[in-house]
Amino acid sequence: MQPTTDGAARTLVTLKDAKAPTKHEFEVKLPEGAALTEDGENGFLITKAHGERTEVLGAIDAPWAKDANGKPVATSYHLSGDELTQTIDATADTAFPVVADPKVSLGWSIYLRFSKKEVKDMAKTPMYHFAATATVMACAKIPNAVAAAGCGAALTAQASSLRGQMQDAAKANQCVEWKVSYVGVITNWKRYKC
Repeated sequence: MQPTTDGAARTLVTLKDAKAPTKHEFEVKLPEGAALTEDGENGFLITKAHGERTEVLGAIDAPWAKDANGKPVATSYHLSGDELTQTIDATADTAFPVVADPKVSLGWSIYLRFSKKEVKDMAKTPMYHFAATATVMACAKIPNAVAAAGCGAALTAQASSLRGQMQDAAKANQCVEWKVSYVGVITNWKRYKC
């Protein structure tokens, strides 16, 4: 495992030639009570249930692989118990070596997930109310008071982009996830099927 600058960790897998194994297993050791759930984008979320509320503790990004020419190589995950297998589908056109990267983030960010209903409600909110509405719906979910305050300031600065994302997601009937740092800055957002 190699730490990354964003607080995550990665394991680089290299296929030196066409004879190299194309399946690589990784044991996933989760915190007590945690589980892996598909994120709708070929990766997994590390979650823990607290009654009706589910806390996202981290994520395993969707797998990727690239050949020696920088071209993407088809790859996928399969989860069986506590073992995650990454399969890399090299073809006759693949230039070796191939590098693949399972990347795991745990505990460095807060992930806020919005249901289809929440997305549709926020998409209809007029621009002048969006930051306040988003602050109540999103930032109030953050347990750390300092991060919640920072989240409100970040939402105000990013309100136009975030509202546009909610509108696009509502049209596509999708859910939305915001990744928030522990100091309250929204560092990433995405739409996903749910």
